[in-house]
Amino acid sequence: KHWKGDRCEPAEIIREFAPSLSHLAGPQVVLETDIHNADGTVPLSREDLADIMVHLVSNARDAVDGMGTIRLAGSIRLSDQPLTWRNQTLPAGKYYLMEIEDNGVGIAEADLGHIFDPFFTTSAAVRGRGMGLAMVFGLVKKSGGGIHVQSSVGGGTCMQVYLPLTIQP
Repeated sequence: KHWKGDRCEPAEIIREFAPSLSHLAGPQVVLETDIHNADGTVPLSREDLADIMVHLVSNARDAVDGMGTIRLAGSIRLSDQPLTWRNQTLPAGKYYLMEIEDNGVGIAEADLGHIFDPFFTTSAAVRGRGMGLAMVFGLVKKSGGGIHVQSSVGGGTCMQVYLPLTIQP
């Protein structure tokens, strides 16, 4: 499948939205950034990439329960082998890797296979409806990318979003 929609330069968008994401995270949450230029574009609109970041930072904020650290990083990843994890396989190629990592409560192993299911939530009803990660998964999949999740209870969570990257000459 070939993407025929909008494209954006991810590092530029991440940097643009970082102040808003810091505000979203809250006054007692430190948002650390380490953004490397993409030198190319990914098959997402500016708005879609912003939505992905807002949902992932919101989840990280909830995981640290208002006090902690969230790390937002972006870098180019070149893979000469397919990338495979939890029922997802991406072909070898160039990707922009956006990572959102927190030092929060983590995700139980039993829940990891369901976190992208619509309406699945471990949050109290007032905090979440279980649609944010499902939407993130749909947008990332539509772009031809994938999401790798590393988490352990009490050890925090790292969401690694791989987006297909077209390098500019």
